Amino acid sequence: MNPDWTLLVIGAGNMGGALIDAILRVGVVAPARLAIAEPDEARCKVWQARGLAAFPLALTALGWLTRHEP
Repeated sequence: MNPDWTLLVIGAGNMGGALIDAILRVGVVAPARLAIAEPDEARCKVWQARGLAAFPLALTALGWLTRHEP
């Protein structure tokens, strides 16, 4: 895990969701430093229920990301 990295994943459908799961499983970044932009509100809520910062608008996710940079 790299404590200096903050990551934004745009799109958390099948491929993006698999990428996010792998990132978390391997420990590429801490869950608290991962933001997700997913326009499907149901999918967004699933990620939020897992404790991740998920937003329906990419601009909102980018704003979160810039506030959480080291």
